[in-house]
Amino acid sequence: MKKHLIKDVVENSIADQLEIKSGDYLVSIDGNEIKDVFDYHLFSESSNLTVEIEDSEGEVWEIDIEKELFTLKMMILDFHLFKETM
Repeated sequence: MKKHLIKDVVENSIADQLEIKSGDYLVSIDGNEIKDVFDYHLFSESSNLTVEIEDSEGEVWEIDIEKELFTLKMMILDFHLFKETM
């Protein structure tokens, strides 16, 4: 499964509050592999998400997120700079 490097996290965003850090990896959203930015936008549309994150030490964890429309926009900004890795 591809994972994507999180290059930046917006201060005071939901990702920041959940302690997602620059250098962590986005692995999946709701169990769906994120192949490109189009997948990211498609799978992040739901109001309830399970996001799989791998930290820089290789620990993988899942975060359940309930969000409103405003929060959706913040989430998109949180991961706006990611790079595909193998």
